[in-house]
Amino acid sequence: MYLPILFGSQGGRSKEIGDLVKLELERDGETRCEIFEMNAFPVGQLEKTQAAVFICSTTGDGAAPYNMQRFWNELKRKTWNNRFSSLKFAVVGLGDTSYERYNYAAKRLYNRMKQVGGVPMCRRCDCDDMDECGVYTALETWLPLLRYAVGEAGVGGMGGVGGGNGNGDIICGIDGICGRDNVDGVIGSIGGVDGSIDGTIAGCISYANHTHAHTTTHTHTTTTPATLVSRRKIAPYGDVADLSEKDAGYSEVLDIVFQIDRKEDEEEKFLPGAVLSVRPENVDFKNFIEEFVFGEIDDNLLVKFRKHADYQRVPMFHTLRQIYTGLETGEVRFSQNLSTGHEMYKNRLREVSAVYEEYYAYVIKQQRTLKEVLRDFHLQISAKIRAVPEIFPRYYTISQRQGTLYSITVGIVKRKTGLKTPRKGLCSEYLKGARIGSVVEVGVMPSLIQLEQDVLMVCTGTGVSLPRCVVNEYLSGKMRGVSSLHLIFGFRSLLYDFLYRDELMPEDACKAWAENGAAIEYCVRGKESGRRVLVTLVPSRLREDLPLLKNATDIAGDLISNIENIRAESVPEKNYVQNTIKHMKKEDLDKNIVISGNYRLMKVLPPIIEKILGKKIEIQSESW
Repeated sequence: MYLPILFGSQGGRSKEIGDLVKLELERDGETRCEIFEMNAFPVGQLEKTQAAVFICSTTGDGAAPYNMQRFWNELKRKTWNNRFSSLKFAVVGLGDTSYERYNYAAKRLYNRMKQVGGVPMCRRCDCDDMDECGVYTALETWLPLLRYAVGEAGVGGMGGVGGGNGNGDIICGIDGICGRDNVDGVIGSIGGVDGSIDGTIAGCISYANHTHAHTTTHTHTTTTPATLVSRRKIAPYGDVADLSEKDAGYSEVLDIVFQIDRKEDEEEKFLPGAVLSVRPENVDFKNFIEEFVFGEIDDNLLVKFRKHADYQRVPMFHTLRQIYTGLETGEVRFSQNLSTGHEMYKNRLREVSAVYEEYYAYVIKQQRTLKEVLRDFHLQISAKIRAVPEIFPRYYTISQRQGTLYSITVGIVKRKTGLKTPRKGLCSEYLKGARIGSVVEVGVMPSLIQLEQDVLMVCTGTGVSLPRCVVNEYLSGKMRGVSSLHLIFGFRSLLYDFLYRDELMPEDACKAWAENGAAIEYCVRGKESGRRVLVTLVPSRLREDLPLLKNATDIAGDLISNIENIRAESVPEKNYVQNTIKHMKKEDLDKNIVISGNYRLMKVLPPIIEKILGKKIEIQSESW
């Protein structure tokens, strides 16, 4: 039987879980699976499909991942209602219960699939990062249910499988056909290690390593060659050399400009909120091959390790299990430079690949990359091994568009953990080091943000990308549906990370105040359009900066003179955006609100805004 596995993923985890599901289902020798990005699978094809598995994460404030949005927007059309009565389906959601809209994309997809006539093969699998064994806690009891539904029950006829839940869903419950005794029989320990995750996943991996199963991913994203035109540092400035020393997750912020030749009709359709997908490459792939790879390296494998193998990713738990199992199959070996201690390293690798707590402490907590794991254990991998995850595109909101020139705002990742070496980002390092004039593979994805009437935009840090684009388009006379625009911009300090300060400096007189929160307010004008944008700056560390601002040469004099009137004791030690929002008038908040920046904003701001307005409102967001 043929069964497509469709995934939506911002960073690639759903694809890795899709690989696991594929291996589990193909173990019967009768099922053949193919893996697709959801956007690469036509919705209409579901009418001709007997069964399908959907796997997706949730991004931002409950949004679908970028490589699922085209599929999802088409599936929502009413014309598909009750069209897929012959389709049996299953859904896996990857999420974190600390977020209010936990697994929201998967829940909506599951419900919509029932509306279009699909019949659930088994209960929805809600994977939670907060569970004792992360996403594997839910997968371990769910995978046997799925295997039973697809195999023994026969997807063509689901009668008698499990019980109903009162909503017409077909459930393979743990206490039903796949009862607790059966599931416990499947979920034994790996090699007798206490507290380990189970035989189901171990069996998948053993099957993969012994049969040399290969996974091909069908993608929809159309890449376009873009020329890197310019790159300039916009923060830090002044006396600060490294933003990570100020508790940022990056060392600096760059404005990067590409030239992309697109069709004229595509140019006309551009709207703020459009996203640039960038496919990074490994710049150190030759060094990686020399240190960690054995076997014959041909041109295709060189391309694999340069463009496709993401050995700088933090590996998932089952990836370490594949590495450990590879020691048995010969796909992994100890470095020839290691003369003693082989058994010690093997036993330790067995622990971190079988006991989730050990894995969490060693890999997740410290954010160790696969490359670092290989180095720690003195391991080398076969050139043809499949355990290395794929490189996925990184997504950046377009912060400015001028004809064929597209700008993005890139924070150069530098996160501190307990390890001596800070964590760096594959894509940000790639873009930072790329030669001006070189060609980068990109894709332009349409905006999902609706902007009309009176608009209030609230952003922090590099979340200014979207507002910057909106401000530029609005001041140039475009965006006729927008009546007024107000930007509230939170950042750390006027002294070192006021992004795009050259564009957002005050042109009119500004005012500053401090009352349980401090802010600076002024207008920016369009020279030709005559339009104005109200800008409110909220520097979170204004209190500690006040004594230093008199000597700041990078800040406009009028701004300084107004700030000097603020008394330090009236400024909160942590002068966050929500302090300013709390003191806004009802009429200033009763607008089309868009929030962009860290997801914390979407947790904190909506309750404050709704309390002031006295009603529930829909807030658009672009958060991470």
